[in-house]
Amino acid sequence: MQQSSHENPRKGNPPGPGSPQSDSSQASPRWTVRVPALRLVESANGSLLAHTDIELSCCGETLRVYGLSVLEGDAGARWVSWPQRKGREKYFPVVAASKGLRSLVESAVLARFDALKSEGDS
Repeated sequence: MQQSSHENPRKGNPPGPGSPQSDSSQASPRWTVRVPALRLVESANGSLLAHTDIELSCCGETLRVYGLSVLEGDAGARWVSWPQRKGREKYFPVVAASKGLRSLVESAVLARFDALKSEGDS
């Protein structure tokens, strides 16, 4: 039996966020993000604010991603940098995530950063 293009080829693995489901009545898998430890960084240039690792969990399985960073630009906007590997002329991503999963992770990391900063300010 040939699988259709929207089915996950590995039995037991959920489709990723945004993946079509064969039965629209099925609930999509629920991803959870845990930020076990966030380490603040005292940086001379001020753009690097923290390092962290994350744990993604879904359907009883867990994936740990090491080496995310929280950065801040000149205008004060904060963002999450995912792990990268340096090539000869540029950096290359080590991990890729769908837009929805990426947003979920980045929101969790920035919320943890804000909570840690507010604890330190009080």
